Amino acid sequence: MMKMRWKKWLAGAMGLLLLAVLVPLGAAAQPEQVHISAAQELTGILSQTQPEATQGKEYVLDADITLDTNTLRQGLNPEDIRVFAGTLQGGGHTIAVTGPEASAPLFEQLRGSVRGLNLVFTGDVVGTPFALDASYASPEEPVSLSELSVVVQGSVLFGDHDYSQYYGSLLEPPYNYGNWYIHYGGQPVHLATGFAWYLWGVSVSQVQVQVAGNIGESSRQEGDATAAGFAYFAVKGDRTTAAEYDNIQVSVGGSIQALTGDGHASAYGFAVGTADGSTVGFGGNNLDQVSYVGVTAQNILADSQQGASSAVGFARFVQGYTHHCQVNVPGGIRTVNQEGDQEEDQYSYDNGSAYAYGFMM
Repeated sequence: MMKMRWKKWLAGAMGLLLLAVLVPLGAAAQPEQVHISAAQELTGILSQTQPEATQGKEYVLDADITLDTNTLRQGLNPEDIRVFAGTLQGGGHTIAVTGPEASAPLFEQLRGSVRGLNLVFTGDVVGTPFALDASYASPEEPVSLSELSVVVQGSVLFGDHDYSQYYGSLLEPPYNYGNWYIHYGGQPVHLATGFAWYLWGVSVSQVQVQVAGNIGESSRQEGDATAAGFAYFAVKGDRTTAAEYDNIQVSVGGSIQALTGDGHASAYGFAVGTADGSTVGFGGNNLDQVSYVGVTAQNILADSQQGASSAVGFARFVQGYTHHCQVNVPGGIRTVNQEGDQEEDQYSYDNGSAYAYGFMM
């Protein structure tokens, strides 16, 4: 009898040991998975204004979907911000964005990862196609954007921009115009980018951006205007895990351009880049790597009648390990203005190869 009890105890102990191996102590619970196959389902998800509505959930796209992004704000107040805080697995499917007017971006505030998605805008886009603000919910949570294709069959038009709604409190004080002119090319109230406005502590890999027309407009804007091929700020911020930019291709059929009357005009092949060069800059806090990034556009043009102008091949400031980057602008990188200062390709990459290691350019 004692021998039988010993065998039973031993079998139970082995079972518990096997369970401990298969289910580690403290293992994270699997996220709730939600499948999407209809435009109405996707609209309901992307129209949420509270991060708790999507946080901790994994959304899986099961079919191609056609969507009018201008309908995502129906029923929302002007001060409301659309927030997506889950994970979106595109599975190689396509979201085709169409509508009678120029489209809004797919995301306004993105606090989660997106992978394997094709995004096609059949016409023009206002501001940027993918996201206004992509960042982490907390610095410890890694956020990644990977295996994405963004196609704009029209142009990216200027959107109304107010930096104080985003990361103005983190940018270098004092917040006067002279300081912003020196570091960021003015305070743009008109902003157009090929992918996102702000990428704050996000890893980005295997992303292709194709814009058939222009980024920015040929009509003159009143006030500061900035156009950039990929993002306005692309920085690490306070992220505690690795943040890398790898294998990103930006192709613009027309020009990356900003034309102003009385404001500063800025045009950048990839991004404005830095914030203060130490804590939230492009490469600040040791952005771990920027590699295999290519920018192609017919022209990079900054034209101001009464203000200063800056035209830059890659980024205004670059800091960190940057390698195998290419800029191809056959028409030229140039500034035009009647008054004020001009900057062409200073602290940046010109046509051809682009390298930087451990310092700001």
